[in-house]
Amino acid sequence: MRGIAWVLLLSAPAMATTKVGKHMILFEPGGGQMVVNETYLCDSTGGGTLQFYLPAAANGNVTVQATGAGGVAVEAAVKKTLKPDVYAVGFPVKPGETRFDLSYTVPYTEGAAYEGKIATKDENTYLIAPNGMTLQGENLNDLGLEPRTQAHIYGLTGAAYKVVLTGAAAAAPEETAEASDSESGPRIEAIMPRIYGQAWLILALALGALALGLALLYRASAAAKFGKPESKQPLRGASVDEVYISKEALPQGQVRCPRCSTVLDIEASKIPTAKSTDPTQAAIASLTAHSGMQQVKLRCPKCRAVMDMIGVAPQGDQ
Repeated sequence: MRGIAWVLLLSAPAMATTKVGKHMILFEPGGGQMVVNETYLCDSTGGGTLQFYLPAAANGNVTVQATGAGGVAVEAAVKKTLKPDVYAVGFPVKPGETRFDLSYTVPYTEGAAYEGKIATKDENTYLIAPNGMTLQGENLNDLGLEPRTQAHIYGLTGAAYKVVLTGAAAAAPEETAEASDSESGPRIEAIMPRIYGQAWLILALALGALALGLALLYRASAAAKFGKPESKQPLRGASVDEVYISKEALPQGQVRCPRCSTVLDIEASKIPTAKSTDPTQAAIASLTAHSGMQQVKLRCPKCRAVMDMIGVAPQGDQ
């Protein structure tokens, strides 16, 4: 009896796919090529991976962004499946909503038909043309314009499509100031305090006060260094320029100059005097003559200051 040869065929387990709630395909032609952006919204209890159709004209170049339930988008890798032009995303679909954003570029000739397939089990599939363009093809249901971008939306019934894009894509509408105000309410402007408008005046006053303070400080330090001796106090209320009462005990016949503090010899520093016509000087002379005091005019040899000295005359001189 002849033996029976057994051949065992091992097949790889089928890759589980996930169910897609919404599948949106946006066509953006221009410059001899067309950018195709696809968005998949998956809402399931978990398990499976996303499989999608990629035209051969894309040469396998596609970028995929996956966003899980946590809201963080990450770039996901793709790998080719056993099905022709069908790829799988290496990002597991977990419980909750998972979003996949695909983008690829294919050659495009204006007016030529473009074909594609749907590899997923979509509950709703939408083909979208940019503002200013329309789609023509079978199994399309015109759903109107999207209010914000004015893109033209079509519902697709079927697992494949062949469409022709007509028209020219318009520039993205700019938001006018009125639309912005109506959407976001009154515009918030930063209003600086009124004091900022007079900052230069405040700065000038501050610098002036600083300069005045420095001047007063300099004068005070100069007076402390070169000023008059502390033992000589000014006599308030006098009509002459400066009157000092000397409280310093100096040898007989000497006096200190109130300007430079030089000790003067009275006899050597005397200068001749003439009868003055100044009322103040005449009053001083009359007072000294009737009170037994003497008045002499001195000149300091150092600072050349001229001063009148009034003192009690010695007994021998009366």
